[in-house]
Amino acid sequence: LIPAMSLCPGYHPVIQFGPDDDYEEEEIFYITLELSNVEPSLIPRCNSYHLVGLGTPTPFLQLAGTALKGRHETLYG
Repeated sequence: LIPAMSLCPGYHPVIQFGPDDDYEEEEIFYITLELSNVEPSLIPRCNSYHLVGLGTPTPFLQLAGTALKGRHETLYG
């Protein structure tokens, strides 16, 4: 038999995966932003934003150089 050639030299095929306990599940978080108090003309001018400190009591949203201080609220429904 002729050995199969690899498309990526130096890499070997995986014969068997380890137990599922070795892998972490990826979590997905959905964030709702209430921006009713933000200057309406600021939002359309922004082509990017930064969310900072989502895991802290006071998260921040940065829009076009303007930093907005936020707070966490539980969303029901």
